[in-house]
Amino acid sequence: MQQELSSTSILYFFAAINGLVIVSATAFKYIAASLDKKPQAYPKEMVYNLKNSVLELDRIMAIAHELERYRVPIEVIFDVNLILDEIFTNIITHAYSDRKEHIIQIRQKIEETRIIVEVHDDGREFNPLEAPAFNAGKTIEEMTLDGLGIHLIAHLADSLKYRRADGKNILTFEKSLEKNTEEKNTESKN
Repeated sequence: MQQELSSTSILYFFAAINGLVIVSATAFKYIAASLDKKPQAYPKEMVYNLKNSVLELDRIMAIAHELERYRVPIEVIFDVNLILDEIFTNIITHAYSDRKEHIIQIRQKIEETRIIVEVHDDGREFNPLEAPAFNAGKTIEEMTLDGLGIHLIAHLADSLKYRRADGKNILTFEKSLEKNTEEKNTESKN
């Protein structure tokens, strides 16, 4: 008996072979439902304002999955989600010395061959490109996780730039819509 695979089954299979461990069923249903929809024209820019709260982490996934409407490849969406999650988590964990509400702005722009994402925060000045490199150490006992998130972001993004303007940190990353990106670029400006 031959059984037809649903979009959701295909996505679960894809996630399993790519080693994804924690991805919600809701996210897969959202993606599967949008697979059959006609892609929309690229918007000029999508802007999202999030509070500096761990409760906003669900919105990070929604922001990344918004790209599905525009037929962005699923592996690119997963990378954008992971990069945004790491950047946002670092900001809410390390950028503020007070407990006041702050707004973290995410701007996404889709072009023909790439996605450009800017993350703006008004936290203390921090250039992640000048942070000490991640050092895994030679043994488990010597290993620290300091800098691992920044290393992950730099590895997943095709281009990473930082600048400080008007009292804000602005971290910009690009992700190619094409599968094989050979050149990575990081740039820092103050």
